[in-house]
Amino acid sequence: HTKPMWMSAARGVPESVLGGPVRDTSANDNVVYVRRRNVEAAAGHGALAEMEYERESLTFNRQWLRKLGADPNRLSIINVLGDSMVPTLAHGDAILVNEADRFEARREGVYVLRRGDELIVKRLRKAARKDHIRVTSDNPNSDSPGELALADVAIIGRVIWTGRQID
Repeated sequence: HTKPMWMSAARGVPESVLGGPVRDTSANDNVVYVRRRNVEAAAGHGALAEMEYERESLTFNRQWLRKLGADPNRLSIINVLGDSMVPTLAHGDAILVNEADRFEARREGVYVLRRGDELIVKRLRKAARKDHIRVTSDNPNSDSPGELALADVAIIGRVIWTGRQID
């Protein structure tokens, strides 16, 4: 297990994440456990967001999260459903959502938001009217919701990282 240990030390992540032995990390202040929710954010038509209970957690390096500007206590991981955010996000991608980072006109980006009972992931931009946001899909072949009133949506947080399985 020398390779996982070397890679672990170089990247500041637990050896077990890289295939090494599982070690007790309860005293390791450098590791953050991020809860994974059993819910999908639709990149397409909205998905009903009924079952938001927590599943397993994933571990991340605390310093790396700080470099991303993330609050380690306000993070969650959910999966993407659909293809309207391709090429940025694909169906099945795991996304790390910084729930402390709400949309501000100066911080445009990809966000998870709730519209009614639907949870969606879209790119948010400043709108012409101050009380609205521009909500778009990255996939040019997908429809975009357009401008929405801020009163009609709840912004869950900004997507700061994605991971996907490679087939």
